[in-house]
Amino acid sequence: MASIRRTLSPYHDRPYQNGGTPFSTSPKHSAGSKYSSPLPAFAAFAVRVRRLIGELFYLHRHPPRKSHNHHHSWPRTFIYRCFFFFLLGFLLGLSPFGHDHHDDDEAASINRNHDFSFEINPPPQPNRVVDDLKLAEVSFNARPNFKESERFDFVPRKQLIIVTPTYNRASQAYYLIRLSQVLRLVPPPLLWIVVELNTASFETAEILRKTGVMYRHLVCVNNSTNVKDRGVHQRNTALDHIQRHRLDGVVYFADDDNIYSLHLFHSLRNISRFGTWPVAMLAQSKNKAILEGPVCNGSQVIGWHTNEKSKKLRRFHVDMSGFAFNSTILWDPKRWKRPTSVPIRQLDTVKEGFQETTFIEQVVEDESQMEGSPPGCSRIMNWHLHLGARHFDYPRGWLLQKNLDAYYLIRLSQVLRLVPPPLLWIVVELNTASFETAEILRKTGVMYRHLVCVNNSTNVKDRGVHQRNTALDHIQRHRLDGVVYFADDDNIYSLHLFHSLRNISRFGTWPVAMLAQSKNKAILEGPVCNGSQVIGWHTNEKSKKLRRFHVDMSGFAFNSTILWDPKRWKRPTSVPIRQLDTVKEGFQETTFIEQVVEDESQMEGSPPGCSRIMNWHLHLGARHFDYPRGWLLQKNLDVVLPIK
Repeated sequence: MASIRRTLSPYHDRPYQNGGTPFSTSPKHSAGSKYSSPLPAFAAFAVRVRRLIGELFYLHRHPPRKSHNHHHSWPRTFIYRCFFFFLLGFLLGLSPFGHDHHDDDEAASINRNHDFSFEINPPPQPNRVVDDLKLAEVSFNARPNFKESERFDFVPRKQLIIVTPTYNRASQAYYLIRLSQVLRLVPPPLLWIVVELNTASFETAEILRKTGVMYRHLVCVNNSTNVKDRGVHQRNTALDHIQRHRLDGVVYFADDDNIYSLHLFHSLRNISRFGTWPVAMLAQSKNKAILEGPVCNGSQVIGWHTNEKSKKLRRFHVDMSGFAFNSTILWDPKRWKRPTSVPIRQLDTVKEGFQETTFIEQVVEDESQMEGSPPGCSRIMNWHLHLGARHFDYPRGWLLQKNLDAYYLIRLSQVLRLVPPPLLWIVVELNTASFETAEILRKTGVMYRHLVCVNNSTNVKDRGVHQRNTALDHIQRHRLDGVVYFADDDNIYSLHLFHSLRNISRFGTWPVAMLAQSKNKAILEGPVCNGSQVIGWHTNEKSKKLRRFHVDMSGFAFNSTILWDPKRWKRPTSVPIRQLDTVKEGFQETTFIEQVVEDESQMEGSPPGCSRIMNWHLHLGARHFDYPRGWLLQKNLDVVLPIK
């Protein structure tokens, strides 16, 4: 007869039989039993934990036998094991593995002041002693990180409200884009109010949309053909808009055909009520620079500059672009204690030249309410020149045939400031480097090199040739790598031109717009393209038809390595590439290009199709007129009218 031998349990206090579990119910421990444990509650809990651990490792010590209840005990024990190790890992993850007792008091004070604070300590460095090295805290919280005693008051910039009346004319795009490029460099907030006459043209809307300046495009409904009345009504339309919408800022009338410095717009924000400054302009003969505006002692206006005998009867001798005022004067008369609430507007019933003084008389009572800018009124900040050529034919909508867009700029330094780097501006002066040029270059914010060409030639043609050759010598000697472009300072350039220069591999060319010799017609000179392939040339000068390449000096660019790495480009000779002063005027371009490329197959038309005008060669400036050296005023100006 087979005998059954029971395995002795290693736990003598186990109340369950072999094959049971710690949670199996024994008959003698049922709810209806009178059995009660003699152990206290804590001891009973310890026994249960002990039984649980024993059960977790039970299968490891005693492999399961084939029994009828094996399929019940094995999964349950496996679950217990997983739960145990999960709980153990969770508790270990919450437990810190170390503690830094350094600066406990400081950390405690930080925790009292901040929700979350993390101090970044530098790693220890061998053989180096660092005394009292403290790094800034990194704090993540919703509360401010400064104490009440350390608070500061942030004063936002005043908004500038620039009012520009414009009308449809040949040079409208040139003037608008030139002004927009300046306004784009002015820190915000700035609102540009552009007022057109009768209808809002599509061309003006397109220009404003692409400027990157916040603007409002208004329309003045008026049928007047008088230039004086037209500007008055357009400015009044802007004043109505400012008053109706209660725009808060400094109002400045900036005509699109004036020339402005950035310093002017920065100084406008310092105006409290009414600010004024001197304006430079050309005399009627356009051979002399005159001045109109205040004479100042610090910021106090003590007199007026004037050069027009017919205007000496005016109360205030100032140009329309020579003053600015606080916009709240228009819609908050109580704040400024104005005696009347009649709207402030310009008058079209007064003689030409008296609109400024009649308008200013509505804004201030006398010079005591004015502020001279800059202190001493010793700096010219804008010019009223009117150098444009009038009455020349221009394609309708500022477009040449086949939709060649015309874009204009005047200040080369301000254009280059908007071009993304890297950019190097090489400026070459003749014989000596003037202080005025150096000052302008220093303030542009553009990386530059200021060179001097020593040459005594008085011929304008020869002078430009020698100056460009000086730059080419510098590029070759220093092996500068990039795209070389000859940008004369009296041309007009679009930003798109400088962006397209970066796409040039060897030699790129494009059409240039210019005025004919009679200056009454716009002509075109440059390549005719099929995509980027040059297939012909535009030319309008009979005397220049003998040239090999019909292109303006500002109508091409080339890779600088052609100058100092002839092997790379398989040039047949290593003779330096330079411009020639021995050829006739108008042939410098073609003789230079013949040294760079062999024919049109090595050229790249830009942009594809050569269908866009990217720069203008106009030469609209008046030559040989005197103006104060360095754009600073002198004490011995023609006429000074003291305040009576």
